[in-house]
Amino acid sequence: MKSNALPDEEILTAYALGELDAYEAKEVEHLLHGDPDARAFVAQTRELAAQLTSALSTGEADLL
Repeated sequence: MKSNALPDEEILTAYALGELDAYEAKEVEHLLHGDPDARAFVAQTRELAAQLTSALSTGEADLL
């Protein structure tokens, strides 16, 4: 069943950050296969995490 709402953003965020166990990750991957909005959310979350990590590691966090 396809709805207009994204699945639980907390679960998608945990997936994007690699915090799910193998079973949960497989469930999310199955969902992502058919949900472009969820894939976009995961991609955006990963990009933001990478930017934050970079800023923190280079001392640019005060610029955020």
